[in-house]
Amino acid sequence: MAEVHSFRASDHLSINECESKISVGSKTTVNGNTAVLDAVLILPNKKFSELSSQTQADKLASLMRRMADWYHAYLKWQEDQKREE
Repeated sequence: MAEVHSFRASDHLSINECESKISVGSKTTVNGNTAVLDAVLILPNKKFSELSSQTQADKLASLMRRMADWYHAYLKWQEDQKREE
């Protein structure tokens, strides 16, 4: 599960401050707004917990990138829906 923090893309100070408090996360920017995704709940299964720390970190990073890609697509879809109204 991830929490989303939204900022104006030009607010680099706030974005950097938010990112500094996140241990596992990602971000995406759409139309001048940056969304920082913070992993707030990770439920690893037995297979995951048996992986090396580096492999766990790589898999979590990959998952967060996919979440950011999905959220980016969702924001674009939401924007398209507003235009169609």
